[in-house]
Amino acid sequence: MESPTQALITVAVGLATLRFIKSIYRHWVYSGIPSVGHGGMITSYLTAFQYLKEANVVLLEGYRKYKGRIFKVAQVDSWLLIVSGDRLIEELRNAPEDVLSEENAMADLLQSDYTLGKQLRENTYHTSVIRTSLNRKLANILPDEIDELRAAFRDEIDLKLVNEGWTGLKATDIFTQIITRISNRVFVGLPLCRNEAYCRLNIDYAMHVMFGAFIINAFPPFLKSIVGWVFNAISGDRRKAAKFLGPMIEERRAKISQFGKDYPDKPDDLLSWIMDAAPPGPMSSMEGIASRMLFMNFSALHTTAMSFVHALYHLASKLEYVEPLREEILEHLGPNPSNWTKAALEKCWKLDSFLKECQRLNGLGALSLPRKAMRTYVFNDGTEVPQGAIVSATQTATQLDDAYYEHAEKFDGFRFSKLREKVADQEKQDIHEETGEALEEDWKYRYTGTGIGFLAFGGGRHVCPGRFFASSTLKCMIAYLLLKYDIKIAGDGKRPADIWFGPACIPSRSAEVLFKRRDALL
Repeated sequence: MESPTQALITVAVGLATLRFIKSIYRHWVYSGIPSVGHGGMITSYLTAFQYLKEANVVLLEGYRKYKGRIFKVAQVDSWLLIVSGDRLIEELRNAPEDVLSEENAMADLLQSDYTLGKQLRENTYHTSVIRTSLNRKLANILPDEIDELRAAFRDEIDLKLVNEGWTGLKATDIFTQIITRISNRVFVGLPLCRNEAYCRLNIDYAMHVMFGAFIINAFPPFLKSIVGWVFNAISGDRRKAAKFLGPMIEERRAKISQFGKDYPDKPDDLLSWIMDAAPPGPMSSMEGIASRMLFMNFSALHTTAMSFVHALYHLASKLEYVEPLREEILEHLGPNPSNWTKAALEKCWKLDSFLKECQRLNGLGALSLPRKAMRTYVFNDGTEVPQGAIVSATQTATQLDDAYYEHAEKFDGFRFSKLREKVADQEKQDIHEETGEALEEDWKYRYTGTGIGFLAFGGGRHVCPGRFFASSTLKCMIAYLLLKYDIKIAGDGKRPADIWFGPACIPSRSAEVLFKRRDALL
């Protein structure tokens, strides 16, 4: 009979043997697809580790070498396939879900069954809530957003500033907190949106999701469920969220029982919309709804907070854009934020362009359009993709391509507003404003516009539905900041370098932005 030590050695050797066999199989199955960096069974690990530190560099090399083709990039335990060029990107984003699945790709990449909860994958009813209730009410919720924005700026910035002098503040921490408050003013309303513990829970949850996905993906498939269960048991995020939201949910359900679904003074917020849309069963339970609200906060923080800090670093290091943007803001919005409207925000073309250019050069990551092959699939160029493969497009490399943008590697904050001016015949623009329908040429140059050359919001049927809410929030924040403060980057004044962790692009967490009051009346 084997001793425990011998048994452990036997298991370890068996696992190592299986992993070696898997490596041989993996190398053979993908051998017909060209590699970026090292492609050997052993040497590919060198590229895999380089990818962890500078995915943007690795992918740009592959894009320039194999543009118009599919190439592969080594990961620690798999290959990542990258499509490039118009034809293949179009094919990727429009392929049927049962062939190339976005849902299953995200389940693998984020380990969403464990980090976000299996219910979110099984039923994405929240997407319809965003497309209908949230997007259709952007004009109505804007006053609440602005009210919370002013209060949050006061608490997080004004109270920390030195009178009539420059004060250095760490932008990432401050604006993550501010955006959490603004988003939750729309999501759950007052007073919970200002509850420090609730805001901290949502911020921590966003970090737990990304860190959890990294940890769980480091384990072999048969251990992922165990590691995922342990990870969620330790964090307890969903349980904590249910404690915060439970009293509100119970109160609203009591009123629904007494007065019906449209009871008097019903809050017009995301929590109400989610409760109305949740299907019967576990998804309408207190924890089911709380999990959905956590996910919505994760999405808002991941998209809006990081995008804002990226834009802030550009703005504070390129001061030549400050005055032109202020002039546009005063012209269309005016000096009083209480009078700002969605229609007026849409007239701020330079502001819209500045945000889009920031997103183009410093987006949230190197990849876009992730898909998982649900069966063997042959692309139009003849490349055979095996079942189970993760296929993606490279966002950063595509958006640095001179084929799509003149002097693509150069920052031009008003690039897109100048393009809109070229194509926007005034008479046609008047028609657009009356009908609410954008001209095709005008639309693709907007911050929320998508296309082959701008992949920040994905594309096809899975294009990001929350980008309109994010756009509105970002514009209000930049406009308010420019009217109220002077800003500049501390130190040498140069934009802080981004941090790359795998394909994720994270703005510097340590950099300071200097603030000084301009107008105490705001």
